[in-house]
Amino acid sequence: MKSHHLILPLMALAVPLAAQTRKPNFVFVYDGSVEYTSRGNIGSAEGEILNRMHGGFFGNFRTATAMNFTLQDQNNATAETYWVVIRKSDGKGKPDIRVDPSTGKDLGLLFIQGPYTWSGTGSGGVSVKTLTINFKKPQPLPEGEFFYGLKLGKVSSAGGGWSKDGGSSWISGMYPNLNGSPNPGACGEHARKGVIPHMAWNVAYTSGKPSSTSEPFGNRTWNFKLFVDTPVLQAFAVDPAGPPFNGGCSSKKNMKDFGFAAIWPDLVDLEKYGYKALFGWRIREFNAPNGAGLVFLSSSRLPLPITLPFGKWYLNPGDRWFRILGGFSATLNLTGEGDTISLNPPDPARYAMLGLTLYAQAVVVSSSSKVGITNWTGTSF
Repeated sequence: MKSHHLILPLMALAVPLAAQTRKPNFVFVYDGSVEYTSRGNIGSAEGEILNRMHGGFFGNFRTATAMNFTLQDQNNATAETYWVVIRKSDGKGKPDIRVDPSTGKDLGLLFIQGPYTWSGTGSGGVSVKTLTINFKKPQPLPEGEFFYGLKLGKVSSAGGGWSKDGGSSWISGMYPNLNGSPNPGACGEHARKGVIPHMAWNVAYTSGKPSSTSEPFGNRTWNFKLFVDTPVLQAFAVDPAGPPFNGGCSSKKNMKDFGFAAIWPDLVDLEKYGYKALFGWRIREFNAPNGAGLVFLSSSRLPLPITLPFGKWYLNPGDRWFRILGGFSATLNLTGEGDTISLNPPDPARYAMLGLTLYAQAVVVSSSSKVGITNWTGTSF
């Protein structure tokens, strides 16, 4: 019997990580590169720029506590307005923008905080600020899909449009079709060939209420981080060759990518760029510095999670991949982050994995032997 078969019974006897004065952990769905700044399809009008927390690849974040983002103002002399927003999914992969016709209530809105202003204190020119907004109250999250991001205020028409005088946020767009044609020299998000991520969204407003949704050009993600109270697990991918990430940004050679490449890694170089992804998982638990983690994999999730004193367990212990693979260890550093090894299967195994989705969830143990459970996350091979 493999040792991981005993993990759930042992966890039921463990002491949970302290619930008081916890440091939040962050999760994001971009690779960290910056192609440009944008308001997407809303132009100079009032509207929302949102990232989709895809319900097929992420779940069980429990509660959000803060949001981090980068804003750019094209004219620092005039102030811009924004709100932080969390919105429901419509169940079909789009933001829920239903409005009650009798009361005018925004039925899809889970959370909004603001308004806030930034810039407006300088003499002009472009200004950039990276901000973290702490929520006044922790926000319970759906166990599955939701959207998070910013509502941006209308830009004054006197400024000549938002590109002359308006607020926007940095984005990472997907290559090799970042601008509608093959662009292997670009940096940016990298899902394997044939994948359309559907991760970035706009919500347009009419008379102060959401009226329509759309996807901005370029298969992008906004550079937003969401802080949550659960330990966080994210997949990563590694490009051992460097290209095609070099382009107009710093080299990504052997760097860990947490964006589209991590969710949809290219195992067999479908794009013919000399890229066969290595992959693995990172644990973030800032409440367990110098702790340890064990990442488990399964091709199926339980219909109902197992509830334990410190969280919910979603992976199916009876799944053949759970039994075959066992657990991958990660040692957490002084800040509470740790990676598994970067897996590099031989070619026959890579081809055998094509079409497979593996779900991952991790157990985290602090240096004082207290236990936590991460979110679950999925990787589509």
